[in-house]
Amino acid sequence: MRAVRNTDQGILVAEAAEPEANGVRLAVASAGICGTDVNFAAGGVQGYTYGHEFAGTAADGRCYAVEPTVHCGECAQCRLGHVQRCSAPEHGTLGIFRDGGMCDAVTVPQNMLVPLPSGLDVRDACLVEPASVAWHGVRSAALVPGERVAVVGGGSIGLLAAAAARQEGFDVDIEVRHKHQRIAAERLEVGSAEGIYDVVIDAAGSEAGLARCAELARPGGRVVPARPRRRCAARNGR
Repeated sequence: MRAVRNTDQGILVAEAAEPEANGVRLAVASAGICGTDVNFAAGGVQGYTYGHEFAGTAADGRCYAVEPTVHCGECAQCRLGHVQRCSAPEHGTLGIFRDGGMCDAVTVPQNMLVPLPSGLDVRDACLVEPASVAWHGVRSAALVPGERVAVVGGGSIGLLAAAAARQEGFDVDIEVRHKHQRIAAERLEVGSAEGIYDVVIDAAGSEAGLARCAELARPGGRVVPARPRRRCAARNGR
């Protein structure tokens, strides 16, 4: 089967062995390219199939997004819901130092499958994983009605964070770098960042992005990282 792998010749679609692990076999329908993938590729990280944002269809026709965190579901941390802190030896992430979903087919443990509702096309469901990150960032922001909200970073997580805040009833502005990001933001009815804000969500993850967040946050405002598994918002004490 075909798989996306990093090689000495760069990123290639290479031949790979069919998946043989225990679990549910999915025909992969969609896969996203995360900034982590880009950074690993640029750094020359090799030896596995990339992709931790993906979705596919099982043999019975059911469609799933994949929670890429490999976890046992039985240890104390898993029972508390903290699967990212699983203590089992197999703990890790599909597509990060182990084979992921940028391939024709993959076998995934049952506890990592997220059934899709009927209205969500499996071809769009690779966005479920970054959308969960974006929603976590918005929830961590603890938005209060009437607060002015901005997002810095126009990638998938930034746009999804803006969409999540809009879904919660807030007007949102966003700072983007590229024309296609502005076009996507306008489709989401998200404005351009200007002035100061009560809450600024950092979806850029860079030094320059964080500096821009600080510029946009009012004195005493909140700068919140839209990143997985972070629980605390930083407060701007200017």
